[in-house]
Amino acid sequence: MKTETIEALIKVQSEIDAFYKHEDNPFFKSKYVALPKILKHVKPVLNSNGFLLTQRPSISDNGQDILISEVIHTS
Repeated sequence: MKTETIEALIKVQSEIDAFYKHEDNPFFKSKYVALPKILKHVKPVLNSNGFLLTQRPSISDNGQDILISEVIHTS
């Protein structure tokens, strides 16, 4: 990984605060952070530091629906 990419990732990491679980999952009786809430806060920080986040649905080798996320830096 290039030095400028690492430096940009360090900056991104320092700008993103912790997320707290607010959503209820009754099936597992647990809490989680909803993906739209995460993206709302993370994408602007990534973009301002030269990163592009892409996501696309796919199907895994065992037939399960999955979401593939990829982060690309301008360098």
